[in-house]
Amino acid sequence: MAEEQTGSDEWAELAALAEELRGQDEQWRATCEAMAAQLELVRGVREGVEQQLAELGVEEHLARLARELLNDAGRLHSARLNYGLTRSLALLWHALDDPRASRREAPPEAEYAVEVRVGPRYLLGVPNSGSGDERISIVIAGQKRLVATLPTTREKFRAALLRAFAAPSYSGPPREDTAAEPAAGADAAGEHGAAPESAEAAAPAASGETPAAAQAAEAAAGAGGAAASAPPGDAAAPQGDEPPPKPRRRRRKASE
Repeated sequence: MAEEQTGSDEWAELAALAEELRGQDEQWRATCEAMAAQLELVRGVREGVEQQLAELGVEEHLARLARELLNDAGRLHSARLNYGLTRSLALLWHALDDPRASRREAPPEAEYAVEVRVGPRYLLGVPNSGSGDERISIVIAGQKRLVATLPTTREKFRAALLRAFAAPSYSGPPREDTAAEPAAGADAAGEHGAAPESAEAAAPAASGETPAAAQAAEAAAGAGGAAASAPPGDAAAPQGDEPPPKPRRRRRKASE
């Protein structure tokens, strides 16, 4: 079907539909206006994310990796998250399509993946980053997770991408050789500091269990303290259970 050449990127039908939907529901119109005002405040951040993606050529490099290493068998997924503040691109491939014989031994339904995320650091789940840390950063995730603050060079990005491909993340049934492989996140290091995925995964569980464990310990200590402070008589057997004392006999004198 031939497309109309208008010389612009306008989509009149879409704009008309959006206006119609806003006109039918006043609450929805108010929501749209409020969101538009909020997104205007972070427009610079969203534009910076798109600029870094383009300068690094993230999608281009992942597609090239699939063509030259996977016979173009990989699937490239792209997502916009957090109202466009975060972009995620992931390359996934089946175990049977991996060029390494050891990784093809995984179950047929298993998959490997390499993911690249770009956005403000506080939205990327980077440890020790405050809620206001808006530095645009990149995460390259395989078994290990490399984190770097942008901008960086394409050469460094390519090197990190190949490191992630060398040890991609795995999803599927457990493998028999899992114990022989390095733990996910072990010895991870990035250009500007990196954090192992395994450490990040363990942190929420530890923080979530601590209050309950503290309460249990406090309750146990309280119970032990109460038992220790109880008077001895409280723990003694009832007096009625003891035999009555025997009466003493008086000795007679020899003169009697």
